[in-house]
Amino acid sequence: MSRSSQLAFLKKLHMQMSFNSDFYRDNVANMQTHTFSLTGRQLNKAIRAIIDAYFPDATKAKKKKVLDRCQKPMNIFIKNVGDRVRSTSKTSEGIRSIKITKRSVVAVFDATGGNRFEKIYGQYARGPAYVKVFTESILKVFGEEFGAVPLKKNKKGELVDLKAGDIFNLEHGNERGIVESLIRDAVDNAVLESNVHTKADVNRFFKENDVELSLIRDTKTDTMEVFLGSKVINAAEGIKSKKAKANLGKALVQAIQKLESSGNKLSYMKGSPSFVDIKKSQATEAVLDPFRKKKKHTVSKTKKAKTTKSSAKLKIKVGKSLAIPLAKKALQKKRATKSKSAASSPLQLIASLNKVLPETVAKNMKSPALNYQTGRFAESVQVTDVSTTAKGFPSVGYTYQRDPYEVFEAGSGSRFADSNRDPRKIIDASIREIARNMAIGRFFTRRT
Repeated sequence: MSRSSQLAFLKKLHMQMSFNSDFYRDNVANMQTHTFSLTGRQLNKAIRAIIDAYFPDATKAKKKKVLDRCQKPMNIFIKNVGDRVRSTSKTSEGIRSIKITKRSVVAVFDATGGNRFEKIYGQYARGPAYVKVFTESILKVFGEEFGAVPLKKNKKGELVDLKAGDIFNLEHGNERGIVESLIRDAVDNAVLESNVHTKADVNRFFKENDVELSLIRDTKTDTMEVFLGSKVINAAEGIKSKKAKANLGKALVQAIQKLESSGNKLSYMKGSPSFVDIKKSQATEAVLDPFRKKKKHTVSKTKKAKTTKSSAKLKIKVGKSLAIPLAKKALQKKRATKSKSAASSPLQLIASLNKVLPETVAKNMKSPALNYQTGRFAESVQVTDVSTTAKGFPSVGYTYQRDPYEVFEAGSGSRFADSNRDPRKIIDASIREIARNMAIGRFFTRRT
């Protein structure tokens, strides 16, 4: 494997790795087939995590009593969600392989181009808000047994009761599952675009740099496993897995810098022979071959280097996070090019807009438009896609939590319809406010 091919491969891998895991979740993982599971075991873990966090001094006996009292409302919650999933499956072809018991619900949600995460969320939180009722029942038990309920500070600094989202969290297995899938896809994409590198090369790179090999999962990412579990536990696992991803990114940067500055290739990344190796082998064969035909001459066997049709030219695509100077020789040979703005890349534009969109919407929520109260509306707003109109202008598609806020859309037919409080109006204004700071010209917005 030549130094230049190693450099190109590692840069490609680093570029693929530079995607934010939240962005990967929203734009890749959420669109795949999901196996959803709701079990008493996971719910009990979530309740224990809250008890340990807010009532650490409680005795084991008291904690057990509280957990025992939570079982009845838990069973009702599981039954209600199971009935809801069964009912939804009768009207939706996207749900199959349903298995429901007294203590668990398992269902497969097919990938149909929509957000599977949102579809699953609707089974227990929208319409009949089963998880809200379940949470209120648990908090009531806490109040009766501990003499207090867990509180948190809102944005105004006021103490308020915990909500369902503060205790339970719908996650892809755990945050680690998302990071593992992201890294696995990054490796797959880098290997697919390379003519000479394999996953074995990546494994050697991981091993040499003390990166956890389990980050490359053997299982396919075509199906994501999700469950309703503990927000506290998922947050802790997310921090751990993101740290591992950061360590891998650091190792890649160091290897790239070493390749660029030293002029030597990485000895631990074996692979196909470089063009220099091939030329040396061919030259050796040309010299020795005539002697093989002569009598009384003994010529030791040499290993021929295999040739391929791969090009010797180095093509490097560097992501935004790869602001690493190239070697002087490379700089002399390659013309300087301007870095692309976020507007020139749909994926980058989506990520840039979504990074600040909820915050901007929240800031703009004031009379006569919708007012900021719980934050649910602002946090639900996100850009879903960026397409191009027939005349070549960008068209930004977005979505928001339409239940219950769609009733305020002008023309919705609802008695609450109001042009001033139309959610589309405040979202459009917020997107345009962000776009001005990104120097984006004329564009259109649309609700998807």
